Formats: sequence, structure tokens, C-alpha cells
Amino acid sequence: MKKLCPVFLFFMFMSAPLYASSLVLTYNGNTYFPQEDLATAPIGNLVGISDINYTWDLVSGKLTSSQTEWISDGMGGQNKAAYEANFDWGKLTPDKLDSFLPYEGWPDAAESFRNQLSGLEPKSTNYSKFDVINALSSNNTIINSVQNRLNTSGGSIWAQTVYNNLKELENSGYSSSSMGLVFGADGKVSDSVKVGAGVYIDESKLSFNESDADVSNYIGVVYGQYRKNAFFINGIVNYGVSEYNELNAENKIDGYNANLSVGYNITSGLVAEVGARYTHVNPYDYKYSDNYHIKTEQSDYVTINPGIRYSKSISIFNLSANLNASYLAYNDIGDRTEVLFDTYEIKVIRGEEQNKFGIEGGVNLGINLGVVYANLGYDYIRNVYYTDSSVKLSLRTAL
Repeated sequence: MKKLCPVFLFFMFMSAPLYASSLVLTYNGNTYFPQEDLATAPIGNLVGISDINYTWDLVSGKLTSSQTEWISDGMGGQNKAAYEANFDWGKLTPDKLDSFLPYEGWPDAAESFRNQLSGLEPKSTNYSKFDVINALSSNNTIINSVQNRLNTSGGSIWAQTVYNNLKELENSGYSSSSMGLVFGADGKVSDSVKVGAGVYIDESKLSFNESDADVSNYIGVVYGQYRKNAFFINGIVNYGVSEYNELNAENKIDGYNANLSVGYNITSGLVAEVGARYTHVNPYDYKYSDNYHIKTEQSDYVTINPGIRYSKSISIFNLSANLNASYLAYNDIGDRTEVLFDTYEIKVIRGEEQNKFGIEGGVNLGINLGVVYANLGYDYIRNVYYTDSSVKLSLRTAL
């Protein structure tokens, strides 16, 4: 399921779990299965099947098979078919081994797969791509939503709907889409201090080629601002849990993020700021069967985000825009081995060779309708590995 960590996790986005190659199981059978009596079978009829081979990709759940087919010669003999007999049986989960019967010889294949599962040792990894995709989408949304609230002067009750889409640049089959709701309230406790709290809930779908995972995200956030004349300090802290189903196993990840930014109003409407984000990610162990699971590791990251914002009000309308750079200042991953899902190519990626830079930007158009302020916004993030875009519609009313 998807999880919680901020946008600077882009350096992990191309990495696949260390266990990918061990999650492709195979069974090779050499039994001959007669299909029709050779003595009476007309020419061209299928009279036998042999060498049924199964391949089961635990990552996608996809089960495929190939077999040799034998054709009657019409004279009591048989010939090996010249064509290839390949079959796609769809998705299979470990708990369905005994009830899933695609063809003759499957009981032996199921027993072989059970033995292979029980013989695999637990593997260590940081977390899967599913986790990273979901973490990026969720935290991008909550941080941008709260930053918009801190950019206003008074207190309010507010709600925002968000559609988010994230795509990996180097693998068009890997993406995430979600629809979510953020709501909260904030107010001023003094002339210089504003505090608030909110909740983010969404339903997401993670896709990797032919695999999908439905995810539920729940994030709680508290935020505040200290402002003195043209100078301000913004703080955002959030904690979240994501629950999702992958290969019929209920997986979970939680984590927390702290964002601190300092800014200065250079001229009317023009603001320069620099922020620092710290994220702790805690994925739970994955369980694919009673005898096989994936051990995960907790990780920590720090990123720096300098940028500018500009806003302009005309009558009842307000137009604002922001542009930020992102720089990954610290991570505790170091060198790691990556196994690419599509080719199973193995390579070593060195942490210092990762592109640590990215960009973040957004535009917002607001309209003051008296007791209600409405805002339509668009946020965009791009780096060497992925693009992340969000469309959001928010309403707020003053306290």
C-alpha cells in the first residue's frame, strides 16, 4: 500500500526491491497427458500434451504456462505441433494454490511452488516502489495544502478536494492516481502566531504494468506560523498511515514528516523563502505467505527547498504562483543493489551519483465570494525520475 514521505524521495523512485528476482517461481514438468485415443483420432486432432512449464511472478501475481502439444497423423501415430502453446492464466495469490486449477499437472506445480516459498529466506529491503509512489503523492498533497493556508492572514475553517497523478519518467507502466479530501481549521492566538490542524484522507490506485493496488491513506497534520513584520517562520508536522492490499496480503506503512521554512516579504506580494524537510519512513514487513516475508528497514531523509512566491489581488480575484528548487541533503540509504522488474537487470547504484535536484511549482486562482473564499490550484513537481501533478479545489470561511 502506499505510504508517507515527502517529495525528495525521488532518488528512490527508480529502485526496485532487492527481492524481485527471488519472487519469480518456476515449475518444469515432463509428464505426458493423453487427450484422445491415437488409434481412432482423426488427423490434426490434439492427442497429447507434455512438458507443461509454469512461471509465477509473485510481484505482479501473473501465472503463465507453456506446453508441448502432440497432433494425430490419422494413422495411429502423432507428431509434435509446430506452433507454440503459451497461456496466460491471470493473477494468482499464494493462498489460492490449492484451489487454482489451470490445467492437468497443476497439483504437482502447486506443491513445487509451496516448497519454493517455504525455502526462501526473508529478504531485506528499504521498501517497495508502491510505498514510494504513495508516499510522494500523499505528502506532496498535504504539504502544498497547508502551505496555502499559512500564506493567508486570518483564521478559517477550510476544505480541499485533490486529484493527484504521479508517473515515472523511465517506465510508463508505473504510476499512481488518487482522489482525496483535506480539511482543517486554524486561527490566530496572538498578533504574531497562527496555529491549525487538519486531516487528509484519500483513496489511491497504484499501477505497475499489469499490477494494481488499492490504497487508503490517513494523515493528521498540525501547523503554525510566527510572523513579525516582513519576516515569518512556518512549521508543518504530519503523521500518517497507509493501508493497502498487494498479492492478497494486507500491507502497511507509517511515517512522519517535519517541514520548517523561513521567509521574508521582499516587496508587496513577493516573498523569498527557504525550507528544510525531515522525513522518517517506517514500512512494515511484507507477508506473502506463512513461510515467506520481506523484512523492511526504517529510513530518514533531509531535503532543502529554496524558492519564491508571488501574489496579486485584482478586485475580488487573487492570482498567486510559486517556484522552488529541491535538493536532497541527506539520506541513510547509501549504495544499494537494484533489480529492475521488467528486465530483471541487476545493477549497483551509488548514493552520491543520484541526481539530487528537482523543481516544484504551482499556480492558484482565488475568488472572494463574501463569506466564502474559493480557490482553484495546480501543483507540479518534476525531477530526473518522475512527474507529480495535482489539481485542487478549496473552500474556506473565516472563523
